[in-house]
Amino acid sequence: MTPESVAWAADGDLAAQRLRPCAPRDLVNIAPRTLAGDRLASQIAATPDALALVAVDRSFTYAEFGARVDELAGWLVRAGAGTGAPVGVAVDRTSDLVAVVWACLGLGVPYVPLDPAYPAARLAHMVRDSDVGLLVADATGRAAVDVDVPVLDPADAPSSTETVAAPAPSPSPDALAYVIYTSGSTGQPKGVQIDQANLAHFLDAMTVAVQRRTGGHDVFLASTTLSFDPSVVELVWALTTGFTVVLSPSLAGPVNRRASLGTLIERHAVTHAQLTPSRARVLLTDVDERRALARLTQVFLGGEILSPHLAAELLDAGVDTVTNLYGPTESTVWAFAHDVSGRAEAVRAGGPIPIGRPLPGYTFRVRDDGGGAVADGHVGELLIGGAGVSRGYRHRRELNRERFVDDVELGCAYRTGDLVRVRVDGVVDFVGRADDQVKIEGYRIELAEVERALSGAPGTLQVVVAAPGEADRRLVAYVVPAVGSQPSGRDLLDGLRAFGADLLPSYMLPTEAIVVDAFDLTPSGKVDRTKLPDPAVDVDVDAVARVGELGAVSSEDVQATLALWWAELLGRRRVRSDEDFFDLGGDSVMAVRLLARVHRSWGVRLGLATLVAAPTVQALAALVVTARHQSQGRAIGATPSLVPFVASASVDRAPAHGPRPLVVVHGAGGNVLNLTTMARHLAEVRPVVGIQAQGVDGVSEPDPSIDAMVDRYVRELLAYQPEGPYLLGGYSGGGLVAIEMARRLGALGSSVPVVLLFDTYPPGTDEPDMIGKCVNVVRNVVHHGPLKVMRSLAVIAARRLSGRVVADQEALGYGDVTELGLAQVDQHFNRAARAHPFTRADVKTVLFRAEIIQASLPPRSHWEQLLTRPPTERTVPGHHYSMFDAVHAGALAAAVEDVLASSVG
Repeated sequence: MTPESVAWAADGDLAAQRLRPCAPRDLVNIAPRTLAGDRLASQIAATPDALALVAVDRSFTYAEFGARVDELAGWLVRAGAGTGAPVGVAVDRTSDLVAVVWACLGLGVPYVPLDPAYPAARLAHMVRDSDVGLLVADATGRAAVDVDVPVLDPADAPSSTETVAAPAPSPSPDALAYVIYTSGSTGQPKGVQIDQANLAHFLDAMTVAVQRRTGGHDVFLASTTLSFDPSVVELVWALTTGFTVVLSPSLAGPVNRRASLGTLIERHAVTHAQLTPSRARVLLTDVDERRALARLTQVFLGGEILSPHLAAELLDAGVDTVTNLYGPTESTVWAFAHDVSGRAEAVRAGGPIPIGRPLPGYTFRVRDDGGGAVADGHVGELLIGGAGVSRGYRHRRELNRERFVDDVELGCAYRTGDLVRVRVDGVVDFVGRADDQVKIEGYRIELAEVERALSGAPGTLQVVVAAPGEADRRLVAYVVPAVGSQPSGRDLLDGLRAFGADLLPSYMLPTEAIVVDAFDLTPSGKVDRTKLPDPAVDVDVDAVARVGELGAVSSEDVQATLALWWAELLGRRRVRSDEDFFDLGGDSVMAVRLLARVHRSWGVRLGLATLVAAPTVQALAALVVTARHQSQGRAIGATPSLVPFVASASVDRAPAHGPRPLVVVHGAGGNVLNLTTMARHLAEVRPVVGIQAQGVDGVSEPDPSIDAMVDRYVRELLAYQPEGPYLLGGYSGGGLVAIEMARRLGALGSSVPVVLLFDTYPPGTDEPDMIGKCVNVVRNVVHHGPLKVMRSLAVIAARRLSGRVVADQEALGYGDVTELGLAQVDQHFNRAARAHPFTRADVKTVLFRAEIIQASLPPRSHWEQLLTRPPTERTVPGHHYSMFDAVHAGALAAAVEDVLASSVG
């Protein structure tokens, strides 16, 4: 038995053998290289006026970016950084995120990405394990990460007008650059330590993989989260080589900071982008996003298996070169690359896409189970050597002894656990894993960690987790239920996800559960994973790229595509087919974008209210398929104005018995989706029906006047509820329409006990010009005092900046608003309201006034012009635009039912 085979045996003391664990300083025994901070300084000196960074908050030239990095570096040093203790980073995707990373690199202080979306327990472990000495966090990060160390907000950092400390000298090559956490088989994530020398080596190696344009300016799209190490390519490498970096905004941030990747590519003439295959499929499913891909010179794909079909689809879309990248975090980002170009048909027919050849400075060996060399064409485990191999995991000595070994040929090498084969021409094919590790959307997941987190879940006796399918597209939980229980797979899945949510990030939670009586075992007594039952047939994810074609579509493929879109819009890693759009945080703006994609990709127009009746992927997919087969693109749900807020409800007829329904008129924007959460709170005691304006579907014409609206709405209401009493309400300007409807119904002899006004103001209160707005500010000061006025103005400013004003098409990043007609309806309604001759009505009204005022409290004379008796007022939480949000909807619903119960019982 050779020393090599002894060393690679499953058992034994590696330290006593020739393949011993790497000595700590062997890991930096490489040729001197220019470190990252010095590279950036050289680039700044070479191109000070070139555009370096474009972010949602501001853009920087290279000189400006360098100055900001120096400011933050001095700020960090004064706060205690620079002693070697890692700096935790929990910052939104703004320019300061990039500058903080570079400030840490320049100081020689490792940064530790802390994703606020991760569970608190996971973040706490990462903070403890990495020995974070300082946390840089914005408001969201501070709320998510609990630390006993100083917390700094980049918003408090000095501006360029303030004195900053002199830049620190270049760090040592063996100083840590960053610590990034990946899933661990022991049930705890493990921190991979990358030092400055590793990073410098990778910066050299990556340059060879990138194809630069001749005579043109190169722009790199940065869309990878900081907690995923390929972000180093976008935020570090690209800025050391003269690219302009366009930082994609957070999907969970304000609306004007949620531009689609296609929009960013088009708007900023992006030439290079790095994606996971899953993210690339999302772009291909949308007509406009796919069109934007034609601008790209090169697309880098990594983190998952790249199928020939997906590579061909990207080439068909107009991408010049698709580059398949491979590399474990432990060897510093990417270690292998393979370019795919030419005719798409040839790529489809060419077989699996290889991971290619090693980048410069990386070496590799392929060994069999016994540690012997593997001949070309045969499968074995991949070992990676070279200057990119990291110093190992933080505080994981035994695991380091197992994974980082001193190979007789490679020197310090990392045992990847990946199975590969080498072709006769030296190109490497990826085959699979030698252990239970899988990849989901680029993230490495140890199945053992998921199983440990889910063990002990209520109603379960044993849980085994697997990721069936070549591309490991989803996690499936196989469950032996507790004795005496007979749960469904659906119930088990919900229970497992709820139980594991405190320990695992969302991408590590199973998306399917299968009930089994018992598990087959191997002779050694372990679960035989080869005999796990096949899960339900899943849609071919490669077929998703074809769904946008105008031919026939299946419900399964539409569901797969909608799930991808929902996940992107909602800022989630994946969405199940039965999860509710609004329960997941969907709002009217997201609904606009979703349904606009449906129209662009399948030629089907669905009214916004469709999502009330079909709030799940499964239900909406059925409507899309039906519309394609029956309507050939005509609007679905565009004609009726009444919208029930229960998925199974009908607007044909109100319930014959029980509480009277509350019917609420839309605000100026025309849609009623903002009422959804309040309506669901009320659903247990009273039906709620919204009245949606004509025109919000982008097909029908808006009613020409307030009178025309009242005619239509009363006619539909009488058809729905032939007899009173009628309970009416209206949001904002819709309250005026509701009052006119009450007048009309009263003239017909029908009873209207009360009209609820949700932050409605009488006509003439809000003037459209600047003089009118200034008058309102003065009125606010008189009625409320200066402090409340300042709070109100801050809310208005934040609202405008957030992009939630639907007329701001550019902020949304799509043509969705124009396409679905919301902006036109908003403007049309305001014109119609100003032109309408309102007269006094004898109607009882209750005004739910938002706690944070956003217009002046109207003088009594204004209400007297509209009502014979002014409304009774009740103050509710929130401001004009947030009073229906989930955080306030419960309190609002309780106040509404209190009023209605006292009015009609």
